[in-house]
Amino acid sequence: MAQLETVLQTLERQDAFAAIDLIVRDADPIAAAKSFLEVMRHLYWQKKNLALSVMLAQAGADFGLSEAVRADASDAAVALQLRSIAKGLLYDIASFTWPGWDEPGILITPTDMAIGYEAAKGNLRLARDLNKGDLPLSRAHWMLAGHQLCGRDYAGAEQSYALAAKHAALAGAKSEELLAAGFGRLTDLFISPGSVITQQQLDLIQQDLRRLENGPEFIGQMLTAMRVFSARVPVAR
Repeated sequence: MAQLETVLQTLERQDAFAAIDLIVRDADPIAAAKSFLEVMRHLYWQKKNLALSVMLAQAGADFGLSEAVRADASDAAVALQLRSIAKGLLYDIASFTWPGWDEPGILITPTDMAIGYEAAKGNLRLARDLNKGDLPLSRAHWMLAGHQLCGRDYAGAEQSYALAAKHAALAGAKSEELLAAGFGRLTDLFISPGSVITQQQLDLIQQDLRRLENGPEFIGQMLTAMRVFSARVPVAR
């Protein structure tokens, strides 16, 4: 597995393609795929470099999926793990390019959001194809809904948030069910600003969330998203 510091030095002294070449030379494809994951997260969280983070993540997802095809005939377990890592990379791309977090130091462009939207769709497809279960499906639908919200596809976002809530309920994850339901009501408020009934429904969801683990954090996510999307016009796709 390529050492993080070595990859970062290659990025600094040479270029991103040299860093990618360094990672993929690893004889162990799973270790290489994990290196992509480690590097892209470091670039985002520590370096606040969204462009390079997304670039490395895209290269890693492509590598993981390509290597999985090679492994299909010889080692199904390796192929499954490679696709799972690729799925994680796609989820992170979708998450990192969603403006609703309002992450300090991160500037997200329309191009970034377009890339994130495709990654969100890919993450959902792999969650289904790999039979990841209800909780990953819930989170995949939730992430896709966020990008649909960016594209002003309010009907699509409402449907995806409803599916996220449904799968969270099947997984027994009450707080995530309420999170998805709350974002569904936020979407309703973007469609009909000032709706008293919708605001009351959202208030009740937040009251229920306050009593649950991660509830206050999820309420904070809703408030941040409301502030972000109320202050800007979502980018049409």
